[in-house]
Amino acid sequence: MNGLIPWRRTTDLSSLFRHEMGDLFGRFFVPGFFGPGEEGNGSTNVWTPPVDVAETNKEIVITAELPGVDPKAMEIYVANGALVLKGEKEVAKEEKAKNYYRTERYLGTFYREVPLPAGVDADKITATCAHGVLAITIPKKPEALPKKVAVKAIV
Repeated sequence: MNGLIPWRRTTDLSSLFRHEMGDLFGRFFVPGFFGPGEEGNGSTNVWTPPVDVAETNKEIVITAELPGVDPKAMEIYVANGALVLKGEKEVAKEEKAKNYYRTERYLGTFYREVPLPAGVDADKITATCAHGVLAITIPKKPEALPKKVAVKAIV
């Protein structure tokens, strides 16, 4: 008979309510909710930049949106069959008005790891950064490129 009941309350309503409210506040008040650097612990924030991966017959192109990140603060390398992108973003805002002066600083680190397929040429990776968009081009080795096979007609 237990198999026919699709849902069975295993706890009382007050426990269920506490669990749901805790879950709601956990999703709502995430680190950084009140703005950059306002967690009160003085540590750096970790953020994840959006990354797109596209593959053609000849190469893999990875683009990452990194607005405000100095290219000198980026580190790109290949390790254990994956492309690693990490770095630091530092932003300082300054506002001056007639009756107040406000300065905010934000320091955040990022780390992304993109697994690479076999057959890429890690020695020929190139990276460019323009207008906050990082483009990484990873060529494939000639032996990994698709080969066209001719079909012979037999009469």
